[in-house]
Amino acid sequence: MLNKFSIAAFSLVFVALIGSCGNKKSSTVEHGLMAEGTVKVSAQSGECQLWIMSTHSSATAGFYPVNLDDQFKKNDLKIAFNFNDSRAPLPENCTNLKAIAISEVKVLK
Repeated sequence: MLNKFSIAAFSLVFVALIGSCGNKKSSTVEHGLMAEGTVKVSAQSGECQLWIMSTHSSATAGFYPVNLDDQFKKNDLKIAFNFNDSRAPLPENCTNLKAIAISEVKVLK
């Protein structure tokens, strides 16, 4: 009797473990997306100091790049970039933008 019970318990645990292996929680975080945009730099108070205006997925979007290299922080510079969503907090006056981490940047002509 103990043998049958042990086998049944082991089988139940094994099936539960196997069944949960492929289940990933759905995530709204986008990974490795490519976009093109124009870098915007502002020194005016009350405005976000740095953002990228981009047309991504046929919609205009504003991004706050948390890790854009200084060489690309030039107003009206057109760039192509790979990015991931970032959970970094947005600076004051940048609340209508989406925080992103840039993984690759290329200057467009």
